[in-house]
Amino acid sequence: MHFYPARSPADYPTKNPLVTLEAATGSLRIPQPGETGN
Repeated sequence: MHFYPARSPADYPTKNPLVTLEAATGSLRIPQPGETGN
């Protein structure tokens, strides 16, 4: 998995790369603890 830095801090307020990537793609799904894969 590759993470691309935001062009500017204003683009993505979060510093969490997973949240940044999810916001950028709108499709990333991170299973929560206790969840089973579907």
